[in-house]
Amino acid sequence: MINQINLLIADDHIEVRNGLKHMLKNQNVFDFNVFEAEDGLEVLSVIKNHKIDVILLDISMPNMTGLEAIKELKYVKSQIPVIILSMHKEVSFIKKAYLNGALSYLLKSSNQDEIVLAIKIVLTGKKFFINDVANILFDDLDSKTKNQVIYLDNHIFSKREVQIIRFYVKSFTSENISIILSISKRTIEGHRRNIYKKIGIKSMAELIAYAYENGFAE
Repeated sequence: MINQINLLIADDHIEVRNGLKHMLKNQNVFDFNVFEAEDGLEVLSVIKNHKIDVILLDISMPNMTGLEAIKELKYVKSQIPVIILSMHKEVSFIKKAYLNGALSYLLKSSNQDEIVLAIKIVLTGKKFFINDVANILFDDLDSKTKNQVIYLDNHIFSKREVQIIRFYVKSFTSENISIILSISKRTIEGHRRNIYKKIGIKSMAELIAYAYENGFAE
């Protein structure tokens, strides 16, 4: 059964809005009822008058930017999940978007599968990172600390833990990883247990799912 979703697309370029509408017609996960807005002020007007399930929001818009609109949504205690869809790759924009309350940040080069997956995940209340955005965040965070990576999902992972998670995603065993990293298998297993505890999971399947949902997969 296809889920019916009220989607608000906010972008000041009609060509972009039309392109997204056309792209999202050609998928079989959701049946989208699309609303449109040209700026942040119209976003606030639309959500006031219609029941919106998810928002695709550009950053650079006149009158009220996407980042300003997210703040206003928080101010009115809106629980609508927001996905930023922007051309900006600068880490400052990405950080501001997440800190202001966006659950996902996609680049405008994102394909249909990535956008649909992002919508599917944020509707559950979880964050979604595409690899390009996750790598920008990791590169920035790695450059500021030698010992740890601070992840935006309220978890703190060491660089070694991030390495190990990515190896597990690629189907390496603990023994394989220990050989590659020149540390004992027992140490690898200790890292894995710590990762499970931080995330609150109990199985490798849950770890792989978490990795894909939160941008650890390369």
